[in-house]
Amino acid sequence: MHAFLAFLFGALPLFAAEPPRQMATLGDSLSTGAITHPDMAWDPKSLDELIQKPAIVPPLMPTRVWEPVDESQGYLATLAKKAEQGLKERYIGGYVDLEENSWGFLLGRKLQVDAKQILVAGEIGTRSSDAQPQAKRLLRFTGKALPSLTFVGFTGNDACGTAFNSQFDFTAARKGFAANILKGLKELLDNGDAVNGETATIFVMGHLPIADLMTKEDVLDKEVFAFGENRTCRELRAMREGDIPKYENPSPLFKTILGLVKRRNLPPVVELCKNVLSIEPEDTEKQVFLRNLIAAYRLGAQDAVEEAKALQSEKYPQKKVRFQYLKSSEGYQIEADDVAVDCFHLSPHGQEKLAQLLFNEIKQTLSDYE
Repeated sequence: MHAFLAFLFGALPLFAAEPPRQMATLGDSLSTGAITHPDMAWDPKSLDELIQKPAIVPPLMPTRVWEPVDESQGYLATLAKKAEQGLKERYIGGYVDLEENSWGFLLGRKLQVDAKQILVAGEIGTRSSDAQPQAKRLLRFTGKALPSLTFVGFTGNDACGTAFNSQFDFTAARKGFAANILKGLKELLDNGDAVNGETATIFVMGHLPIADLMTKEDVLDKEVFAFGENRTCRELRAMREGDIPKYENPSPLFKTILGLVKRRNLPPVVELCKNVLSIEPEDTEKQVFLRNLIAAYRLGAQDAVEEAKALQSEKYPQKKVRFQYLKSSEGYQIEADDVAVDCFHLSPHGQEKLAQLLFNEIKQTLSDYE
């Protein structure tokens, strides 16, 4: 009961004065609470039944910041895009994503931020190259006012797009990741302003240790319901297109939603992040490659923070903005209960665990600033 009341009304006082006025998250599907619906299963029939039910509307939830439709393509094209965006917001935003389960919302409540003032500008499937577009989206929504706290967390999908290569240039990967994150930080710095006399803090999260998903025995042996039967994560990840049973008689709505992602059936989970989820536990060469890649991304994120600090000092010394790298997410210990029903995303338990890790680090960081 005490935990529930603390969630609804905020935790015990953390700030000497007022709690943060507003908070925002930029990032990928972890930032949107993807695959955390309590009735979710990686099974087409289950998903078809799920979307026929009313969406969950909790008493407290964050504000989702969607990309507005580009209306420069003409009347008919704009109508089509608006219809597609409406479906996306209603069904992806209402069933695939549960923002109230996201680490950002849970962290915001721990920091005593008003629920509606927690802005979720991230989006499922995005990578570090989307940092700047998401920053633009956020500033468009806030009228260029920087939130008190902004978190930038792209912690998985970049690795999904990088295939194993024995001659891979990790230094180039570090620089590329840094450049992408820095574009987002520069967008916030160049075009955003702190308001109400406060100092806006922009945090960049360290990359999660997603390589552990492929080696932890408890994760591999986790049992989930998928494609009509109970399967372990090991078995589910081994399935390919030819192994997927045909789903007979999908509803028109389900077919329409699959059409948004150009599918006729639910894909095998390996397709969510093929270059990671296809790595076998015994393939040590690819495991080392993935860990080195994650290390490069972490260094790149730190580089971006340092470059943003230098840019501010040189170009905007009067702006009340500061940048901070968050290292605690690097030490996330992935366990079976932390993994969602697709054996890739974080479960509600895993999201809460990440929020607590970040809270512990931020609590110290913010007290250091006072």
